[in-house]
Amino acid sequence: MAEIRPDGSIAIGTNPPVPGRNASSVMETYDTNWWRDNYSELDGLQRDRGYSHYEPALRYGWESASRFRGRSFDDVETDLERDWATQGDQPQRQGAWGDYRHAVRHAFDRAMHQFEGTKDPDARR
Repeated sequence: MAEIRPDGSIAIGTNPPVPGRNASSVMETYDTNWWRDNYSELDGLQRDRGYSHYEPALRYGWESASRFRGRSFDDVETDLERDWATQGDQPQRQGAWGDYRHAVRHAFDRAMHQFEGTKDPDARR
């Protein structure tokens, strides 16, 4: 079930869409275990930095997807970058957008796949 937060964002999970069910009915929270187990396989992330380095960006991308339903990462990247920079007072978010862009995109695209049925970002081409 979706968690609607006080700021209006929706927490969603990594459950795959179930045939015959509305994708929004399987929304859950960010799956820390999945990301911790799989971040090192994602293109553009430096494996030696560790999960904790990318975790804020992954969460940000995941949570931001609910604000931009129906839009692609490319369509909203400028907004995401601006919001990342304006919320940089948090120590873990002080890095430059270029250092975290790929992590944000991976999480954003995976979230969109989960609740909108977009192309699976983890599928090999």
